[in-house]
Amino acid sequence: MNITPFAHLAALCGFLVVLASSATAQQVPPAAKGIAPVEVTAVKFSNAKVGGLHSMNRMEVELRALANAKILENPAAAVPNKEWVDKIRVTVTTAYERPAIPRSAAITSTTARKPGAAGAAGADASAPPPYVFYRATATIMTMERNGRGSLFFYLPGEIVKRDRLKLEPYAYLVEIDVDGTNVTTSKTMASKTIQKPEQLDGFKQMADRAVLDTAGVLRPQYMVPYDPVQASSPTLLREDTPR
Repeated sequence: MNITPFAHLAALCGFLVVLASSATAQQVPPAAKGIAPVEVTAVKFSNAKVGGLHSMNRMEVELRALANAKILENPAAAVPNKEWVDKIRVTVTTAYERPAIPRSAAITSTTARKPGAAGAAGADASAPPPYVFYRATATIMTMERNGRGSLFFYLPGEIVKRDRLKLEPYAYLVEIDVDGTNVTTSKTMASKTIQKPEQLDGFKQMADRAVLDTAGVLRPQYMVPYDPVQASSPTLLREDTPR
């Protein structure tokens, strides 16, 4: 049987959970109506020389604003302007393969080490996990309905060179929260490697633990020197300053 990497690791580590209850809890009114406030139209990766000695890995998330989330839920809701979509919070998570570990051995082996465990029989307890995860968040202040824009996230060049990371991650996930409501809009939000529910769930469970070790490494655009491509970005809320 062909078992995909994240589904296999998640099962080995005891990460997979029952999806039925969580699916019910995560449903939101806009999705139930078949309308999403925002959609992800594309995710792209490229090199960026915007400071430092080495090129950064740049992740671009293209978005289109569709409808005010509060108006979708309640047409009589009081909002500043129903033609604008407010507080679009975008969280990206990436998983890069560690090049020193052959994927065929590290991911599909039944002796793959459980993170945080002492190590199973036959496993190399000193070996690092086969993936390294990064996560960052940025919030768009507001976007006009039917407007388009891009957000950019950067992996520092020193990390890319030190860890010999590829330009594109093995897997990525884009999660969107609009005005406090979680939104799932399209398959574009996840890489092709984690399209199946069990793959996506395994990815999330592993990432939630692993990103604690890399907090602050992947950076939203306002935490790097100005990059000319950011001219296509809507205004962001600064979440790195006291409120």
